[in-house]
Amino acid sequence: MIKKISHKSVVDHGGEHQIDRCIEEMSELIQALMKERRYHRESDIENVLSELGDVIFTLHHVINAYDFTEIDIDSTLRRSVSRYEREQK
Repeated sequence: MIKKISHKSVVDHGGEHQIDRCIEEMSELIQALMKERRYHRESDIENVLSELGDVIFTLHHVINAYDFTEIDIDSTLRRSVSRYEREQK
């Protein structure tokens, strides 16, 4: 379902617009995280979760805008995890 909605958003509004939207959502997540770290309120934690959902959703738009495949994403995630594991040693 997310894949279909995301694809339609890219087709209807253009990939560049969706990438800008993702950047905006990531900025809002950063602000929510900073606020939660500062005040440690339950409402701030709920806002972090809400913004995280928006970021994850708009990341799908970025994936569609660049026409990345599931194989591309899986491969990239595996490399990231491997790099993280190496850095932890």
